[in-house]
Amino acid sequence: GPLNATKDNDGRPLAFSVPQSWLHASADAAGGALVAHFARLATGRGQHVDISAQASITQSTLGVLLAEPLGHKDYDFNPKPPPSRKAKKVLDQSGSGSRTRRSKWKVKDGLVEMHLGIGKAAGPVANIIYAWVKESGGLPEEFHDWDWRTVPERVEAGEIDETDVERARDVMVPFLAQFDRATLLREAIRRKVPIAPINDIGDLVASEHMAARDLFVTVEEQGRERRIPWAIARGPADMMAPPRAAPAAGEHDEAVLGGLLGLSPGRIAELTGKVPA
Repeated sequence: GPLNATKDNDGRPLAFSVPQSWLHASADAAGGALVAHFARLATGRGQHVDISAQASITQSTLGVLLAEPLGHKDYDFNPKPPPSRKAKKVLDQSGSGSRTRRSKWKVKDGLVEMHLGIGKAAGPVANIIYAWVKESGGLPEEFHDWDWRTVPERVEAGEIDETDVERARDVMVPFLAQFDRATLLREAIRRKVPIAPINDIGDLVASEHMAARDLFVTVEEQGRERRIPWAIARGPADMMAPPRAAPAAGEHDEAVLGGLLGLSPGRIAELTGKVPA
């Protein structure tokens, strides 16, 4: 299963914790270095390997596989109802917000993604976010001394309950609503907290980040200009095929019917109505 890939020389699986972004970026860098080395052996030319940790982390988020190693014992994504009212309720402390469904937040011009986790793994980030709210004057006094790293223990001890936790999360609704996505993103980067705008296609095309990485190029498609994503990696000029628009209907009939299917020119003309060249 998934633990097999993490085993050491003695065959024991080794779980790793957060933050994961640098681990995935390192793995991508190692893979990129191998590809560059293979290309050098074939061409004699070296390459520069440039890895984005932000892009690498999209392969994995803080999910169920990491919940138990981080201290959430016997975590179940879809827990069964407790057999009685006295049964202890499982508290969501994975940081994913999966149970609370509190990960999408409204702002002035759309939505942003932000997780308010608790416990040792996600609590430090929540502390930074709530310090920001407190700084703005929007945090009720009862939450001023909360340490989100210790919230699970406080709930278990009966000092607070999940209702209190949800009331603290409700504070974020008016706080975030005063920002637009661009302003919130800039401030989140400055404070080093993971808040990301939820973008549409137009937002991505206009993105300064995508432009800096030369992701989009302009091609001509039947007399019209089209903006398309292309350079997923950087390297020598001939590393990737030249960008081109989608083919027009029937543009490659001869190549497909003749080259791939081996049909005769006469049969191709019969099927397509085109006169053989």
